[in-house]
Amino acid sequence: MTSGDENNINTPSSSHDSEPSPSHSLLSASDIRSEEDCELSFVKRLDLSGTSIGSNGTQFIASALIHNITLEELDLSNCHIGPSGFNAIAELIEKNNTIKRINLHGNLCTSEASKQLSRALQTGDHHLISLDISCCHLTSCGMSSLNLAVQSVNENRLLSPHQPKLEMITYGN
Repeated sequence: MTSGDENNINTPSSSHDSEPSPSHSLLSASDIRSEEDCELSFVKRLDLSGTSIGSNGTQFIASALIHNITLEELDLSNCHIGPSGFNAIAELIEKNNTIKRINLHGNLCTSEASKQLSRALQTGDHHLISLDISCCHLTSCGMSSLNLAVQSVNENRLLSPHQPKLEMITYGN
């Protein structure tokens, strides 16, 4: 593993039979059987994009990351996540204050799940600067709720000049 990649975990995008290159740390669902097996305390970037972990896998990953103090980026784009997975992400946002970027592009976010995310954004002690919910099939009510939450977060951050604005990426909804 090279020094620049030692804090990244990526999943292979094509075949699970392919050999990992020396420059990537790979983690697959078969590597983790319980939360105790899931030692993620060194990870800065976790990319599970394009995997089919679904809501159950998302709940597992989110619970394993709640107390993590190193993760800054989480990519769960196109992972077949539904409402219960979004609720787990909302809890993660509320309880983890080191994650800066979350990509949920291409998953299914219901109105209720978007309300949970909105509450988490407004009440959590998070340091998110980017939340990608593009192509998540948001309703106008869900989008409105999230827009208000982001606006509230950014208004509060005006009082702390060291805290950057939160950007929500929403194209294709």
